[in-house]
Amino acid sequence: LDRHGNALDFEARGVSAGTYQHEVDHLRGKLFIDSVGDPASLCTWDGFRRYHEADFRSRVEALVARWGS
Repeated sequence: LDRHGNALDFEARGVSAGTYQHEVDHLRGKLFIDSVGDPASLCTWDGFRRYHEADFRSRVEALVARWGS
């Protein structure tokens, strides 16, 4: 609903679609952890830094180079 109570109907794509879904999930009381299929796939910050940070940084740098910051 918009600020006047009127229903909205639109299509979002790409990053915008993910952003809208994220916010709608919050409005419905859903958190990220509610969508995790296998909690064992989560890791600590130390595990992230050791196994994932370099790849994550590369992906972020590529996104910023393409779309800006």
